Amino acid sequence: MSEKLTKSIASLFRKTPHFKGKFRIAKSIQNILMGKKDWTEPEFFIRLKNKTSLYIDVRSKTHLVPFWIGKRDQEIISKMIKHATEGAVILDVGANIGYYALPIAYHLRGKKVSVHAFEPVTSNYESLMKGIHKNQVSDFVVANKIALGDKAGSIDIIKTEKGNSGNAVLSINNDDFKVDRERETIEMITFDSYADTNALNRCDFIKIDIEGAEIFFIQGSMKAIKQFQPLIFGEFNSYFISKFGFTILDVWNLLEPLGYSAYLEDHNRPATFRKVNLKEGMENVLFVPQGKEVSLWTA
Repeated sequence: MSEKLTKSIASLFRKTPHFKGKFRIAKSIQNILMGKKDWTEPEFFIRLKNKTSLYIDVRSKTHLVPFWIGKRDQEIISKMIKHATEGAVILDVGANIGYYALPIAYHLRGKKVSVHAFEPVTSNYESLMKGIHKNQVSDFVVANKIALGDKAGSIDIIKTEKGNSGNAVLSINNDDFKVDRERETIEMITFDSYADTNALNRCDFIKIDIEGAEIFFIQGSMKAIKQFQPLIFGEFNSYFISKFGFTILDVWNLLEPLGYSAYLEDHNRPATFRKVNLKEGMENVLFVPQGKEVSLWTA
């Protein structure tokens, strides 16, 4: 009864306008109704404000936000949709369960945009595929159960959340996550090799969120980045990047010589960016190649 009631209230919450403190209130409601009870049916579809359906595992802290709020990163997603041109090719690196790939593909069907989504974790990939079929975007999403890095091979990845889907990190130097965590051996290739194998002739935008391993992706994508000059947006979480012995400045040292400029997201105005001299610790950064229009992203 308490689980069914929680889901019903959350469904209503997702439909209401956002207000400050909404998620805090939502968590309080869930704590009152569910407490420490286990979910009997923790995996299910939810309808988001962007008109797409997402297959979530409510035990994951990451998925708890859209469960109650009905959106996640929607401001960035909306601008990516507005930015896309006819036939654009978009990369979703670290696609998870489809937060970006699904709404972008759904809303850009008329422009024949293709989204190449990369998600190596089996449970996340399975949820992503369910979302692709549910939203009827199979013709517009190329789902790849593989990681993109600096070389071809295999590597262990560690799940950092409860449930069957959620966030995960590469096991390199991540001692904090090596105890009592589920791990999986995943396959990895470079984007350069992927672009060659699939005969890509353009790449317009790259969204990357791979928990600190972004630099490895960039290192394995230098040829394609130089050729296609895509916009690149990533969280570049300073905590996770440091676990690999790098900072965002190491990413900058690779992109600046290719003619890129760095833009930092305004925390008070989501998806609005300003040009900066990049410094260590900066997160949520948009890298823009020389000559590309940025007015949509700075307004």
